[in-house]
Amino acid sequence: MSRKFVFLFFLVIVLFPAFSQAQGLGNSPYSQIGIGDLITPVSVQNLGTGGISVAGYNREYIQLSNPAASVNKKGLYNDSLVKIEGAGSAQYKVLSNSQTRENSSGANFRYFAFTLPIGKVWNTTLSMQPFSAKDQTFSQMAPVTNDPNQTTKQFNYQGKGGIYQIALNNGWGIGKSLSLGLGMAYLFGPATTTETAVLVNNPYAPVQSDVQHGFRQRINHRGLAFKPAMHYRKEFYKWKDTVLVPANIFWNVGATLQIFTPMMLQINTYNVRQSSSGTVSEDSLVSGTTQTANLPAQFTMGFSIDKPNRWMVGVEGGIANWTNFSYPGDIASYQYRVAWNLGMGAEFRPVTRRQWKARTYRVGVNFSRLPYAVDGFQLNDLSGSLGLTIPVGVRGASGASFPKINLAIIVGQRGALTSQSSAIQEIYARLHLSILITDKWFIKRRIQ
Repeated sequence: MSRKFVFLFFLVIVLFPAFSQAQGLGNSPYSQIGIGDLITPVSVQNLGTGGISVAGYNREYIQLSNPAASVNKKGLYNDSLVKIEGAGSAQYKVLSNSQTRENSSGANFRYFAFTLPIGKVWNTTLSMQPFSAKDQTFSQMAPVTNDPNQTTKQFNYQGKGGIYQIALNNGWGIGKSLSLGLGMAYLFGPATTTETAVLVNNPYAPVQSDVQHGFRQRINHRGLAFKPAMHYRKEFYKWKDTVLVPANIFWNVGATLQIFTPMMLQINTYNVRQSSSGTVSEDSLVSGTTQTANLPAQFTMGFSIDKPNRWMVGVEGGIANWTNFSYPGDIASYQYRVAWNLGMGAEFRPVTRRQWKARTYRVGVNFSRLPYAVDGFQLNDLSGSLGLTIPVGVRGASGASFPKINLAIIVGQRGALTSQSSAIQEIYARLHLSILITDKWFIKRRIQ
């Protein structure tokens, strides 16, 4: 595969979703709650193994979640490759409640990451990725209060935007088994919520002909996050001729604690008018306020066993206490709870004559207890995933790896249909696609 094709493919993955009309991952009613749908900062390779990431130690892809797991262990490895990766996502989902059912789809930018080795035991990674996303559209009918003519109004709600993060992760190898890391992230981005109403002239028409009036709330977010991390890796030993020898199989433990500073919220509310064609114009600023939101700390810990370049199995869990969180615009039926998740996954690379061209296969499952409850019922998210890495091109003369295309397919369900709750059930299928390019920029000169 030519370098021009790889570069073009890279641009399509990263830039197309950002500029397409399908930006966003489709209608997500639950993203109206709080800061929106949270997006886990993991690579496409990790998504294929159920999202487990903090205990993984694989030099062949970029580590986004655990800064301590991306560095060379002292005296054990010598990975001096520069890595660049871009990823995009697409989603198709079916939304259902007790009365109706609809389909939705969309695509969006997932992340861009760049890893640079500073020294033999110091590695740094710079990345940009979404932290949360709002993308919801829905409407409802309601009678006009105290109207003898029993006129009906249509109320329309739309939310767009979200929070992005620019993260800088640094990891240092402390010894042959232990490494420590520190991640720093700047959170930013606007989210808008538009609410309009119009008198219903034709109850069977999907769009009313009259101009809609309402208001738009725009919230700009600014905040910082810090993530201290650790990773411990140790090799198993086996008996051979009454002597303990290395088994070339390792066990790993990784942990991270993400801590947030109070997030600043600049809240502006505008009067708006929306035409029947969907064009929205802002008339005047109604109010402007500033307040803070305190995001809870997130603790994640994982365990894995692997044989380098052959296979890996692992398990991971995380927890965050959202009970004291509040956000402007939330209604009384939304309540915040303790959120936790548990994921399990594995990957396997078969033995071939040309091992450097072998594909890697992945599988995983993930269960999440979401941080919010609707009508007193806390929501769950259960998913299964499959992943694949396909090497392309040829190996470079400098010894660097060739480009790799990574895919992950996730199928899952969020929420459930119950007679006691107004919750919406989402059945979704997501495709994540990335291309990873590695190169050896730093080659020590040798005198023959």
